[in-house]
Amino acid sequence: MTANRIKIRPRGLAGSLIIGGLAGAGAALMFSPVSGKEARQRIRDLSEDIRCKTQNYGRKVSGKVTSFLGRGRELLKRKNS
Repeated sequence: MTANRIKIRPRGLAGSLIIGGLAGAGAALMFSPVSGKEARQRIRDLSEDIRCKTQNYGRKVSGKVTSFLGRGRELLKRKNS
């Protein structure tokens, strides 16, 4: 018998974590005893925080991909020279 293995893709895992975090934060805001005005302000603050973190994560990933591609091109040039 072969064991079934679940493959987790990093991109899928990151998306799942973000969605789960948003759902949890939303539920916490919905059930917290605060006024509507305060809840809306918390949501705005939370969404701004998530936007900034997502942009920073995207920049880091982009930098790593660019670096990886640059190293790959260098290796190909050396091999073909």
